[in-house]
Amino acid sequence: MTDRQLCDALCSAMPMWHPPTVPSLLHEMLLWGRDSHFSKDMVGQDRTGDFILQTLLSDSLCKKNTPPADSNYLIDSPFGIYVSRNGTIDSTGYRGEGHYGQLLKILAESGVPVLTPASTASGHTGTVRHLLQDAIMRYSPSLEQEFITIALALYLPPAATSWTDQYGNKYTFDDLAEALLRMDHGQGPCGGCHVPYALVVLLRVNDMHPILSLRVRDKTLRWLADLSRVLEESQRSTGGWDLAWPLLAKIDEAFRDPCLDRITMTGHHLEWIALAPASVRPSAKTLLPCSHAARALCLLKGVQAYPSWYSFASKGQLQRTSKGYCMRTN
Repeated sequence: MTDRQLCDALCSAMPMWHPPTVPSLLHEMLLWGRDSHFSKDMVGQDRTGDFILQTLLSDSLCKKNTPPADSNYLIDSPFGIYVSRNGTIDSTGYRGEGHYGQLLKILAESGVPVLTPASTASGHTGTVRHLLQDAIMRYSPSLEQEFITIALALYLPPAATSWTDQYGNKYTFDDLAEALLRMDHGQGPCGGCHVPYALVVLLRVNDMHPILSLRVRDKTLRWLADLSRVLEESQRSTGGWDLAWPLLAKIDEAFRDPCLDRITMTGHHLEWIALAPASVRPSAKTLLPCSHAARALCLLKGVQAYPSWYSFASKGQLQRTSKGYCMRTN
């Protein structure tokens, strides 16, 4: 891929919406990272990694920095700190995470330590560990597995390879992997694309710390290889994937806009492909811009998003338009 292709993708995912919602901040953190610093001249408002992290870990700052909503964000619980979730009675106006374990997933992937402070609506100050404790105690195989899998895999090993819920039920990473492997292609958020991503993270962590049995590890590799064959069959002639990628299943959750749906499916698939072992990767022909796609390009190219974008900007290679930024043509 060329620098221009990477630059176009990064410029398409810049944080130029104000005020941001919690879901948009979660995506910002994952793409741009804790060290990013966009000035007011760049995007219309100072937006730094520190601003994002503090907003995500403080109920009062979340209320100050995101659109008005009649609900709390971080709540005291008997187990630690509970994160309100969009679509439930606990949250209104996108003041909450979109999926069980999503905030913890983003924090873990961003390298945020478990001792980082977090404050609740009552004013109580705890740490990220209290968010993790609450999520563990509430764990159930009936909840979404894709996001909490990554959080647990990145935060628990090597100190722990299993956990116990509030009812005394014990679970292992084999249990998580098996639950994901039972899901049909296309099932789950974002057209099922978070399932292979979670499985790849389990494999990569297992390379460093043995959290999977050999049987489940081999089963996961076979599943990913089979999925790659499905993607090779469903890949469009222009490259990338759309809502028809599962071949035998119908995806219900989508934007219902052909371009946005192609961006969503392709960007999410490229993210797990970029991290997967080479032996189970499908071929990919072209690239589309969005936060997930931009992050995937950075992973594939072996660079970080914000330093790459800032390098283009500092060299005078970018121009600002009514729609954002693009690379200069002269």
